Amino acid sequence: MYKNILSRKSQRSTVLVICGRFGRIVPMTVLANILPWIQIILSILLIIGILFQNGGAGLEGALGGGDTGTEGPGHTRRGAERGLFRLTIIFAVLFTISAIASLFIR
Repeated sequence: MYKNILSRKSQRSTVLVICGRFGRIVPMTVLANILPWIQIILSILLIIGILFQNGGAGLEGALGGGDTGTEGPGHTRRGAERGLFRLTIIFAVLFTISAIASLFIR
């Protein structure tokens, strides 16, 4: 089934096969329309994650207040701070992948 669809050449767009449990065939034009929205959402989440990481004072520390100077090179992230740090890394990686993908899709 996939061979027949992939062997046909469409006039305007190529076809991207997303394999996996629910393997589907998605036209590149659909991805080209959705990808900017994904990048906007990821960039907002990345900004929020970075702002909330900055210090233990929550939003006050993120916006420039509450600098206590207690975080040195030996500071260990624990609990929610570690989770937020890892989540921010995941958002950054996803944003980078979506930016690189947008170069190839258009």
